[in-house]
Amino acid sequence: MTSSFSEQFTGLYATPELVGRRDILDKFERILRDPSTAPRLVFLHGLGGIGKTRLLQKALEVARGLENCRIAEDVVDFYHIGLHTPIGLTQAIFKILPFPFGYFKAYESAYSALNRARLSGNVVELDDLRKDALKQFDGDLKKLTTLQESTSEKQPPKPPKRIVLALDTAERIVYGLKGWSDEIPLAESWNWLVEHLPTWQNVVIFVAGRDEARPAIESMKAQKAVKVEEVEVGSFSLEESLGYFDRVAQLLLEEKKEYQLAERLKNLPLDFKRRSCLFRGPPHYAFPAGGLFEFPWRKRCAVDPSSGPALAYYNRRQASL
Repeated sequence: MTSSFSEQFTGLYATPELVGRRDILDKFERILRDPSTAPRLVFLHGLGGIGKTRLLQKALEVARGLENCRIAEDVVDFYHIGLHTPIGLTQAIFKILPFPFGYFKAYESAYSALNRARLSGNVVELDDLRKDALKQFDGDLKKLTTLQESTSEKQPPKPPKRIVLALDTAERIVYGLKGWSDEIPLAESWNWLVEHLPTWQNVVIFVAGRDEARPAIESMKAQKAVKVEEVEVGSFSLEESLGYFDRVAQLLLEEKKEYQLAERLKNLPLDFKRRSCLFRGPPHYAFPAGGLFEFPWRKRCAVDPSSGPALAYYNRRQASL
């Protein structure tokens, strides 16, 4: 059965620059400017699709704007199963962490030996070689955190640079749900990180995940040497929601040349835009020929939005207006 009217779904536009979230960005800067050299983990948690990955990328951008930081070139994503092993995680960090020439030589040599054993089928030595590569990575990283660089012989060396990393999709490293067993199994790479992060100085790791990642974060909190801070990524404020509408309308007009759609979005009633900020993250809309319909639960609910939990949630939100 086909619809009697044409319909255009805008989906969710990703603006080139981050809109809103000023309070979270201020927290990032405060954390990165903290003079303490104690290892630190910052957990960004919230619903899927709410913008955690974008904020991880922004955390790295904020760090690049500060002096004396050694920043990862990209986000490391636990979505990839290869990163669930310690050697997979260390190799991923090695690839995206900039460092001066001559550093990580011990790890490179140990990792090459491990690869040669893999290719030759020498399974007898694999475990020992893997352990040696992890040991060399740990030692090389510690040396990097204490490195004092100097731009010239006449100038005194600068303080060691703070290492800033970003890890995404942390819920993937949790292999069970609360109540399934007394102890929820976690990925080996995370257990390795929990063991070694307390021994690293001047390292800040931003981690993003849904609330299902909490068992992994709790295991890190048990390490008293690591300062763990949580940042909830919640719904837009009214100001952020209005800013998002204005920016998307501008993009539709200037880049996509969707003049009619931009005009409709720009002229939406203020009360309509106000309601949208009550939902988790930016809303989704459909623009049929005869009018406009709101689908704030699109990609948020796996059930029929006209009944059940979605409808009850919507009614509670409406009652709060």
